[in-house]
Amino acid sequence: MHNQRKHSEYENGTCACGLALTSELAAGLVATVLFTAHEAQLALDEAILPAWVPSKRGLVTHVLRVLSSGAVFTDAFVQDLDTFVLAAERLVDCETEAGWEADENHSRGGYPVTIRSVRAMQIEGALPEIYAFREALLAAMSALEALRRMPELLDG
Repeated sequence: MHNQRKHSEYENGTCACGLALTSELAAGLVATVLFTAHEAQLALDEAILPAWVPSKRGLVTHVLRVLSSGAVFTDAFVQDLDTFVLAAERLVDCETEAGWEADENHSRGGYPVTIRSVRAMQIEGALPEIYAFREALLAAMSALEALRRMPELLDG
């Protein structure tokens, strides 16, 4: 009985949650990756690369090169992208300070402020494009892998 239920939950590529895993869905996810890759490339090229220290631009230029080539659907590239994101977040953190703005008219005598370097603000402002691209890439890669494995899962 359990195997019958399992098979019916995935009948015609539809899971129990109602999501139909089809090649059309995967194609839509891939199209989203291509669009967000373009946006991520612009963010890297116009905001992040100019703010990055010239002697440390190797990883940024590598990510840009892969985005330009379109060869983004690999686990190795996802690792490189994660390494870049971690480096960018660390840079922003290192160039961010917490401070206190004294204000005699404030009920507590002042308020906390966050102070970022211009470079940190420039990089931080561009990171949402990179995050959106990464999420779209992971969704598309997962859908493509699920489609590839679907026959063995249905037969299993």
